[in-house]
Amino acid sequence: MNYSKWLKRTFPQLESESSVKIFNYVTKAKNETKKSRLGIFLINIVVVALLGFITGYVFSKYTEVEYNGTMIVIGFIVIISLFIINRIDRRLIQKKLVELVGSNT
Repeated sequence: MNYSKWLKRTFPQLESESSVKIFNYVTKAKNETKKSRLGIFLINIVVVALLGFITGYVFSKYTEVEYNGTMIVIGFIVIISLFIINRIDRRLIQKKLVELVGSNT
């Protein structure tokens, strides 16, 4: 996501600010949310692994679905989880940007 454009749309008073200042806001927001985003990413890996294991177990035990079918389901789980983690990352950074810009204006 282009956070500079998002900041300018959200805070029209930043249109007159230099791009360096806006870039510094974005960099600071990303750095300050790094631990939170990493924690959420690690939790996501554990959840995906558990869902993959449970899906594989259920499909192999209770259905006649082949191994390829299980892998397709696990692939969908991974794609959906990546989409969700991307949305969470974006929201965390946007929230921090609002805090940073709000405290400096």
